[in-house]
Parts: sequence; structure tokens; C-alpha cells
Amino acid sequence: MNINDFRIEKKSDVYSQSEKLVSFIDEKVEQDTPKKIIRVMSEASNIPDDVIKFEFKRFLAINHNFQIGKFDKFFKISNIFLYSLYYFITLIFICIFSKKKKEKEVVDIIFDEIFSTAEIPRILKIKEKFNSYKIISNLALEKNFNHMIYSKHRGCVRNFLFPKIYKLFIFYFYKIFKLSLLERTNFIPFALDVLKKTFKYETVFQQVEAKFLYQERHYTTSAIKNFLFKKYGGKICSCTQRVLIHLGRTSFFICADIFFSFGNQSASILKLTGSNIKKIIPIGSVSYNSAWIESEKIPTPKYDVLYLGGIRLPFFSTDVNYLNNYYEQLNWLKKLKKDFPSLKIAIKHHENHDYFDNREIQIMKNSGIETIIKSKEGKTNYSYGFANNALIRLTWASTMGYELIGHGLPCYYLDPNLENVSFLHKENYNKIWRIESYLKLKEKVKNIIDKKNIEPTYDKNDFCLDSQNVSNRIFDALK
Repeated sequence: MNINDFRIEKKSDVYSQSEKLVSFIDEKVEQDTPKKIIRVMSEASNIPDDVIKFEFKRFLAINHNFQIGKFDKFFKISNIFLYSLYYFITLIFICIFSKKKKEKEVVDIIFDEIFSTAEIPRILKIKEKFNSYKIISNLALEKNFNHMIYSKHRGCVRNFLFPKIYKLFIFYFYKIFKLSLLERTNFIPFALDVLKKTFKYETVFQQVEAKFLYQERHYTTSAIKNFLFKKYGGKICSCTQRVLIHLGRTSFFICADIFFSFGNQSASILKLTGSNIKKIIPIGSVSYNSAWIESEKIPTPKYDVLYLGGIRLPFFSTDVNYLNNYYEQLNWLKKLKKDFPSLKIAIKHHENHDYFDNREIQIMKNSGIETIIKSKEGKTNYSYGFANNALIRLTWASTMGYELIGHGLPCYYLDPNLENVSFLHKENYNKIWRIESYLKLKEKVKNIIDKKNIEPTYDKNDFCLDSQNVSNRIFDALK
């Protein structure tokens, strides 16, 4: 089946959707034309076929639109000329801004993909465990940090790039272009993706050698990165669980030697995602440790009910019920305020929240519920201070829910009809924290207020280990 003809019925179960997608991608990469494309890109990058094959799988998965069940439009053959132009412009840009290789630096650990200064505090305790380190960032950090700036593919090493110029512009491009026409699918973006990752990590790892590689985002892992890291002396590639595992673009075909999870069960769903992970090791939450345990505690307003929001949650739709259920549970908050008018209720959005949902705004209009986005307290403690100071904590899909439960602070997931399967899955360990109807929510709130609520027995470590020693656990696992 052509990639552009592939469809997933959004009425079907999210698990079935996931299995269908993984099965299609696994079969697709074994077909004649994709295998030839993999071979061409293997020759162009000097990277083995099996590595490129897994990268191809991941590329297909992250470019599948889970909201509509189709692959992204750029795969259409009608886009091949536009992307061919982009291919040449990108290569020309990379060549112009390439540089000679610098003398190699040898360190214990590399922290990759530090994209904001907010991420620095989360690695401080970890880097202190090692004798030496290097941060790879697209930013110019403070001078006291040992870091390498790699931004917009400037500074690629010429010793790898220049000997391939002719073939990259003519020979390999022609082959991919021809195979794309044969398959009636635009594979130029994949070819460019392989080259950009190869150029980047040839540049980084030729100049910085380390035993260990650590990154926060599991959803940006790369088989190419891992191969090149080990080609130049690396031993272990690791990533941390930063968010709940969502059965969508962010969680398929993860590639890592070690996946550091929040808790014993919090990453169990990865078995459905076609990922290549050697070990899953629970460690707790790096963010909870950095922004709360090891941080100055900034006093926050006290709320009876605090709802923890997320970033662009409507865009994580994976089935026909998702959006209706998402807005239905927001309506529950409005009803709750009417039924308990004396309760002080607030929605606390993520500090990086950048999407203003008009439908949410309309639901909350004149509801008496406060909405908090940016806050002076949140600059230091994110939403942890608000959550720790609240009587009742609710959410739809906040990662903080697992973190709080793991640290002995109940947090309930509002889940109409228990259908939020893409985030909460079909797992038994989290069922006691899922509220499937407004009547159940109302009863739960009343019991907590009246101090009649009795929590069932549960294992906190299933959700998140105590994060006090998270950096020690990471160090011990790597060393």
C-alpha cells in the first residue's frame, strides 16, 4: 500500500490504531522500494542499513497525523519539486557555513539537546556526579558551562561533508528522486532528515567523545545519533521520561540503551510502540527534584481545587471521542463550582503554555474559576508549589499527576467514560485515580471536604519513585 493511501479509522480503539500503525510501518520498510531507499541513504551517510531502517520507521511515525489517521501531506508526490529545491538550498547552506574540525575533547558525559536555559537546572545535579561533561545546545550559555553550540546546522565538519558533495548533489539525490517517482511518494524529506542528523552528529562526536549520552526528550531519540555516538567511542545512550507516554507522535520507535522512567509502571505501554530500548530503569522525576525538592519553596495561593493543565492538549487527539471528552471534563469543573460555590477553584496551566483555547475560555467564562498561566511563583517552582498547597488536585493528562501520586499527594484524572486511553492506557495500576463521571467527581470532592475520603492501597512506586535521589540513580545506572 502506498503511504499516501494508508488510513486509520479514528473510531477504532487506540490500541488497535497503534498496532495497525506499527504493523504497517514494519511491513513498509521491508518492501522493495523502501529497502532501496534505505540502501541509498546508508551509502550516503556511511551508516549501516539496519540503523537507517529504524530511523526510517521513526520518521514515518513522527510524520503520521494521529488526529486524522493519515501520513502528512508532504509525502504526496506533487510536493517532490518543492522539497527537492529545499534539499539543495539546505545542502548549499550547510556547505557555506561548514568549518574545519576542532581538536577532540574527551569527557565523561554529553548532555544533548539543551534547548532552553530552563533545562539547565535539571542537569546540574547529574553533571556534578561526573568528572567532566559537555552540553550540546543551540544557545550560547553562560561561560561557566562547558558547552558546544550547534544551531541551524552551522559549523558542520568539512572533512566528512566535502568528499561527498558531488554525490550528495547529483548521484544520491537522483536515486532518491527516481525511487520516489517509482513509489509515487515524496521521500526527499526523509533523505534530507538522514543527512542533517548525520552531519550534526558527525560534527559533534568527532569533536567531543564521551562514554555516556543523556537527553531529556524520549521523543527525539535517533538511531543515527546512537550509532555515531558509539562509532566515536561512546558506550551508553540514555533518555528520560519527561511526559506521560502518549500513543501518538511522541512515543513510537524510541531508540535508547536506557530509558529512565518515572516509576515501575509509568512506561510499560512502550511495548506497543515498536521501540528499541534495552533497559527501562525507574528513577523518579528529574523535574520534580529540580523545581521542587532541590529548589527554594515560593509561597503560593491556596486553592481548594486545583486543575493542572497541559500544553496544547486538544492537538493530542487520537480518536473520535478525545475532544468531546476533553471539553466535557472541563465542563465538570464548571458544574463543580456551581454545586460547591464556596470552593476556591483554579486552572493552573503549564508555565510554557502558549496556546489560548477559545473553547476553554468560553466554558470558563463567568464560571468563577480562576485561570493561572504565567506566575511569579512558577518561575522557580513551576506548578509544583500550587499543587502541593492545594486540597484537591485534578487533571486530564498532566505528567505532574504521576509525580504527585508517587510522592504521596493524591491527584485524580478526569476521564469521561474511561476513554482517555491514548494518555492513560488500559492499565490496572492507575484505575483508582481515574474518575469516569461527574457524579463520581462530585462524590469524591464532597468526601474529601468532609474528611470521609479513604484512599485504596496502591504502590506509589508504580507512578514515580521518590525523586530525592534521582541523580544518584542515573549515575549508578550509567556507571
